[in-house]
Amino acid sequence: MAIYAIVTSELEMSDIEIIDTYRGLWEIEETFKVTKATLETRPICVPTYF
Repeated sequence: MAIYAIVTSELEMSDIEIIDTYRGLWEIEETFKVTKATLETRPICVPTYF
């Protein structure tokens, strides 16, 4: 049996909401992985002056 600790600054969320949010993070991570690998995107520098 594994026991995990989640540390958060969200004081207004219930325990279930925090756990559900944490479980949803894999979708965000998967999106970043696809964006970087499949689409082969890289960060670029954009000048802020003209």
